[in-house]
Amino acid sequence: MTDATVLVSGVGAIGLFAVATTMAVRHRKLPGADAFVFLLLALVSMTGFVVLGRTGVLSTELALGGLIICWMVASVIWAVFAFEYTGRGPTMTGRRVAGLLLLPAFVWVNAVVRNSLSGPFKSASFAFGSVVLLATISVGGFGVFLVLQSAISYDDLPSDRALVLTVFGASITLLALPASLETARFEVITDVVLLGAVAISAAAVLVQRNYQLFESGPSTGHLARKTVLDQLSASVCVVGREGRLLDANREATRTFDIETKNAIGQSVDDVLGVALDVPTGEVISLETVDGRREFEVSRSSLTERHGTHIGHVYLFRDVTEQRTHEQRLEVLNRVLRHNLRNELDAVRAFAETLGDDGPMETPTVAARIRDVSRELVHLGTTVERAERLLAREALDREPVDVDALVRSVASDVARTYPDGELTISTPDDGIDARTDREILEATLAEVVDNALKHTGTVDPSVTILVRRADESVVIEVRDNGPAIPDHERAVLLDGEETPLQHGSGLGLWLVYWGVSRLGADISIGENDPSGSVVTIRIPT
Repeated sequence: MTDATVLVSGVGAIGLFAVATTMAVRHRKLPGADAFVFLLLALVSMTGFVVLGRTGVLSTELALGGLIICWMVASVIWAVFAFEYTGRGPTMTGRRVAGLLLLPAFVWVNAVVRNSLSGPFKSASFAFGSVVLLATISVGGFGVFLVLQSAISYDDLPSDRALVLTVFGASITLLALPASLETARFEVITDVVLLGAVAISAAAVLVQRNYQLFESGPSTGHLARKTVLDQLSASVCVVGREGRLLDANREATRTFDIETKNAIGQSVDDVLGVALDVPTGEVISLETVDGRREFEVSRSSLTERHGTHIGHVYLFRDVTEQRTHEQRLEVLNRVLRHNLRNELDAVRAFAETLGDDGPMETPTVAARIRDVSRELVHLGTTVERAERLLAREALDREPVDVDALVRSVASDVARTYPDGELTISTPDDGIDARTDREILEATLAEVVDNALKHTGTVDPSVTILVRRADESVVIEVRDNGPAIPDHERAVLLDGEETPLQHGSGLGLWLVYWGVSRLGADISIGENDPSGSVVTIRIPT
């Protein structure tokens, strides 16, 4: 090109870049618009170096160096634009953008230092510069790939706009590649760059004017899908074919305390602490930030456009409160129909005996009536307590002095069983837990009461031990009575009872519901030499 042609072409390209920049600035609040503006400014600077170098205002060496740096900056910013515009690739923070911009900075520093080197050091410097240059081209090429992927794989970018953007990004990425060749003449390099700048500037105007670049970008659809997932109240995990976690929505990361950057790529079974090979609709127990909760699991197959299976989507719906409500209705219905009716039938039978000349003496009958009445009063009190605790919509979590609470519960229960022996063992420095005081107190009181009531020994003895374990407070209630029957264990551990074998009372259910609401764990073991050990583990 002649100097006049260079000047006209350069001024024309800069003018078109200015028009494109003005158009992009209007959309600065939309994804990718800011990056597009800075990209155009980098291309304007590159074009300026070409014009100033060809017209003799700048030396050939300075103009070539400025051209290469501006081109590398433009390639990096193009990739940033592609990440933001498509809504894919890494999330661009200020720190990450600065990290990518270190690539051209390394090249500039390397070029300055190379002039003072010789021999193998100069060769090493040249090799380092080539590697950084290749990395820059790779970053820009990845941006081109994301644009193509949006159009081909995800079908959320019109093919004509994708074609223009692909040519646009590829031209930027490869524009100044001849400048890296030491054998290339400066005039040839600048001619190629200048022609490319004219084409790119025209494309920058065209893609905004004719193809509504920012009005309906692909990130709208992609981010909308992500936003919908994040707005779900249920937890969602996306798992690949090999069972490794690919993504999780906001609720899942909060509920299961997932650090996405560390969990991605790990086995989802390891991340959640339980195997997910369960049928759809199955209810499983999972550890959460609020303790152990019950979730109904739904699994959907994940396929690509052509129907190839690529993974699964798991949806976890917290059904802890729902199951508790359903169990409460069933159990209370059973108590009213079964336990209450039986106790009242017994009272009526004993009362009728008082009027007959039966074999039982009056004091004995009266004592039996008092015992049954006491049980009815206790049953009514337990029903009232269960209704009060379970009807609350949210827990009242607060710092609780577990030592003081345990001693208070033991004192209250001891008044009911004056012949029983209660021993308490807690840490000398005290122990606290952030939990619901009222639910914990009612739950523990029922466990201790049940332990003393059913020991069946002359000298009933119960020991309460409190200790710390990891991030939990553990309360053990040890008794010297008989082992807890299997059907009662089923209530405490699984919240289940069969039609033929009911739990011995509502108290066991109150313990199960209380433990569930607190997000705690309960286990049952054998005491030595006899009796049972009920262990409640409360998350702190």
